Order: sequence, then C-alpha cells, then structure tokens
Amino acid sequence: MEGIQPLYRFDAALIGEKRIIDFFLEQAKHIRNPLGKAVFRDIAEKVRGNFRQLYRLRRRRANKGLRREADPGDPVVMEVGDEEDFESILSGDIDRALAEYDDCTIIETASSLIDKASAYFFRFGEQLNDPAERELFRSIAGMKREYFLNLRDIEEYLKDPASWFAELEHHGLDGA
Repeated sequence: MEGIQPLYRFDAALIGEKRIIDFFLEQAKHIRNPLGKAVFRDIAEKVRGNFRQLYRLRRRRANKGLRREADPGDPVVMEVGDEEDFESILSGDIDRALAEYDDCTIIETASSLIDKASAYFFRFGEQLNDPAERELFRSIAGMKREYFLNLRDIEEYLKDPASWFAELEHHGLDGA
C-alpha cells in the first residue's frame, strides 16, 4: 500500500501540469504584449515536457505492480489533502485570470499559479523515498521557480518600463 499514495499524488501533479499548459496556451491568445505571448507559449512547451516525464514515471511506477494502469476514461481518484488544495487554488487562479484580460493581471495570476505549483512539487518531492524521483521533483520545482521569476520580471517591465530599464542598466553607477 505504500506505493499507492504517491500514485495519487502523481495523478494530482499530472492534472495540475495539464491545467497549467492549458492556462498558458489560452492566455497566450489573449495577452497583447508580444514578449508575454512568447514567454507564455515557451512556458507551456516546457511544462508539456515536464508532463511527459511525470507521465512516464507514473506509468513505470504503476507497471511495477503498485496499482493497475488506469484507462484514459477512468476517473482520477485523489486523497483528501494537499492535492485537493492544489486543485482548488489552480481553479481559482485560472478563473480570476479568465475574468479580466489585462496583461498585468494575467501575468500576475500566472506567476502566482507557477509559484504555488513550485511549492507543491517541492513538498511532494521531499516525501519520496527514491532519490531519482525526489531529484526529478526538485528539478521541476526549480524550473517552476525560474518561470516565476521570469514572469515577475515581465510584470515589473509592463508596469514601469523606465524603472525596469534603470534597474537593469545600473546607469547611476558611472564607472564603478
């Protein structure tokens, strides 16, 4: 029974990754800034790669006899706990972003979504016994943290480009 609980968490992670992919692709259609469009599409593609890795790992665990492989039509059963919170947070963030198609709001919601996903992957990875699986989840959490920082950077640029350039260029240092 020890292996069944992580499979539920893999299912929750897969559902979360799929929602993140859908969110970023949908918002790429609505965001007006070309940089934002490109970043959203890029993040969706990178998350799709994470999804594939997680799916292969989940299938490999299921094939080890821990649980029968689910048919695509089978409902995903999850335990009550972090996964349920993760799902409700994702749904709330997505609904908020879809309500208002303002670039800054979309990017702010996206960064919040990615930050929460990063925390989820890190917590789940810490609970795994297999060092390779633990490292995979840490790696995914780290990638999501980078996406979060990139989105925050874009958000700062959109809110105040002059200050963003002044901060980036450090033009006040003059020879230092």
